[in-house]
Amino acid sequence: MKKRKWKCPSQQPEYRKAQYNTKRLEVISKLGGKCSCGYSDHRALQIDHVDSTGANERKVLNGIPFLNKVLKEIESGKYQVLCSNCNWIKRAETEAEQPKGKQVYES
Repeated sequence: MKKRKWKCPSQQPEYRKAQYNTKRLEVISKLGGKCSCGYSDHRALQIDHVDSTGANERKVLNGIPFLNKVLKEIESGKYQVLCSNCNWIKRAETEAEQPKGKQVYES
């Protein structure tokens, strides 16, 4: 299989992934760099919408454009950093409060 030659370095997947990761770390750092529970390993930190409207926004923006938007609105208080566990707990609690046709199972 022939390896594709890229005309512009910025189109290379490795370059774009590195660019995304750099921007993501910048956003996480500006949002405090750790979850409210104290967890700070950036590999498991996620950018969360405080008002739980992330699904709507992901339909329009994702990747670097989303991170740029977060950086512009960093002072608005719309976003926070949560670890994966806290984010899923928040999601389960939000769905339990406002069911949208989905059944939330508790063990």
